Amino acid sequence: MAGSGSGVRTGDFAADDPLAACVVILVTIDGLDSYADAEDDAPSIHPVLDGLTVRVAERELGLPQGGLRPER
Repeated sequence: MAGSGSGVRTGDFAADDPLAACVVILVTIDGLDSYADAEDDAPSIHPVLDGLTVRVAERELGLPQGGLRPER
């Protein structure tokens, strides 16, 4: 895969296994999308899911909490 691990090489991310990090992040996105599609009443989605994808991505990429949030 072209560019695989380039963020690790540049020091932007500290993932030990960039491909594994990618898989975990994509599965999280896909799972949340499936969960949301299955819900008839979107507001009933549990608050624990708010920001879950960002938290998972930060963890998998070796970033500090809030590291993917834009600066204000």
